[in-house]
Amino acid sequence: GPACWYYILKGRHFIAYDRTNNQISGYMGPNGFAPGNRASQAGTFTVDTDKIPEQFYQKYFVCNDAVYLLQLERQKIEISYQKPDDQKLLGYSLLPDADGVMYSDKKAAYAIATDKFVQTYDQDNHLIWTFPQPENLKAYSSMQVLRTSDLSRYFLFYRPTQRTKSEITSLVVELSATGEILKQTVLPGKWQNPVYNINGELLRQTMLEPFGRTLWGQILYPVHCYLFKQKYTPLWKTSAEYRNHTLKLWGIEIATGMLCALLAQWWLKRQKSSSRERIGWSIFIIAYGFAGLIVFFILQDWPRRIKCYACGKKRSVEQLTCEHCNAAWPSSPEDGTEIFEEEVREISIR
Repeated sequence: GPACWYYILKGRHFIAYDRTNNQISGYMGPNGFAPGNRASQAGTFTVDTDKIPEQFYQKYFVCNDAVYLLQLERQKIEISYQKPDDQKLLGYSLLPDADGVMYSDKKAAYAIATDKFVQTYDQDNHLIWTFPQPENLKAYSSMQVLRTSDLSRYFLFYRPTQRTKSEITSLVVELSATGEILKQTVLPGKWQNPVYNINGELLRQTMLEPFGRTLWGQILYPVHCYLFKQKYTPLWKTSAEYRNHTLKLWGIEIATGMLCALLAQWWLKRQKSSSRERIGWSIFIIAYGFAGLIVFFILQDWPRRIKCYACGKKRSVEQLTCEHCNAAWPSSPEDGTEIFEEEVREISIR
């Protein structure tokens, strides 16, 4: 019946899931298809169990020791390339035909890269040419094999990996259809290490960036890398230039937050606020910088203040006593129109 195929990381094989009866109908491994529950008969591919296989593209499955051509619908598998025992398989790439097509339903020309050679094969698995890898292969992080549309030339692109050096080079090799070197070009250039300078624009951006947001991001980023299986490099393992630059930016954010907190403290001190309120607002404003300071002033009551008759300092009209000298409000001068409680009682008795 119709089946859905899945690759199982832990088992290092494919399983066929029958959609009609919702059961596993078989396994596919390097030994071929094994029906039923016989996973050991199918075998396991030589790939790392903790990651997705390096390449499963156009039905070609790249493993550590071989490249397999999978025909899952037909329950067939065959070896497209078997690496020699003394070599390490680095990569595999399909090559388009003259029309720029890479076949997905049948064999196609392809290129193989090991730690010693680059080889190309036609769709019938016949070797076209072999090119020895450069002696300084470890200096390159990746390579790419391209073929022209008229199938007359090949290009090998080697990209450097040592980016910490001042001088880096890329290597471009042009080959004929038979693998003869037509041209070999070294692309010189200087790798400009990132310049970690703090200019005016970066300073403004950093001062407006709340340190609380930066701190929260530093806490969540390792969790994100762990959940999505991405590489995480702690700050103390980065380059000294980048580490010092990052610490300077953090220092600017903290200093900006502290300046804003001092301004808020001055205001709260004038308002005779409690210690608990002052500490809470300080932590909030240091974490959120200018944004926290704006929120602080928006939430203030802003009472009207007038001059105290006793001490001469500004006092709130909403307080019964002066915040500075504890003087009460002065009594209004008598003008003969006042009505006292005793007089009102006497009048009511009469």
